[in-house]
Amino acid sequence: MTVLPGGRPPEPTTTAGDHLAVSAGGGVFPIGRVGLWGSSIDPDDPAVGIVPGRRGHAVVRRSGAIEAAGPRPPDLAHPAAGTGDIRVVRRLPSGWWALHAGVARHLGSGRQVAVSAGAVDLAGAADPVGVDGQGRLVGTDDDVLDDPGPLDDDLVGVVTAPDGGGWWIVTTAGTIVAR
Repeated sequence: MTVLPGGRPPEPTTTAGDHLAVSAGGGVFPIGRVGLWGSSIDPDDPAVGIVPGRRGHAVVRRSGAIEAAGPRPPDLAHPAAGTGDIRVVRRLPSGWWALHAGVARHLGSGRQVAVSAGAVDLAGAADPVGVDGQGRLVGTDDDVLDDPGPLDDDLVGVVTAPDGGGWWIVTTAGTIVAR
């Protein structure tokens, strides 16, 4: 499940502290409120990320399909439709990126950047780099660019700092490693 701060449902307008969560099926839920809105459930094409807009959201599915909802969903001018096998969607300082095997695709422009084929997540500032299952940054030539050392457990995901100055690695044991 992906949780993002600042997402706002189509109605009613939420307060600044509310969050949106997206289930693997594609359901979008406001945290702390009862309900489900603006999304279809598709267990055959799981959701891999949610992109919040000013008053709406877009769910990105593994197939590359993008489903926008609300009066002002995010403007993804060149959606990733048809790109297939998306593993995760991440917000970096340069915008929203979808990770495929060996490539990251910018959801706004469609521009592609090569990443390690073994990447399970994305980090970085301007252009993304791959993060492997041990939390290491791996370049396009599979060179390890940064190694946090042994992790307590499996990697859950990576959160990039808004200014691009670093990131946090989150593990299933609840450990947060700052880089």
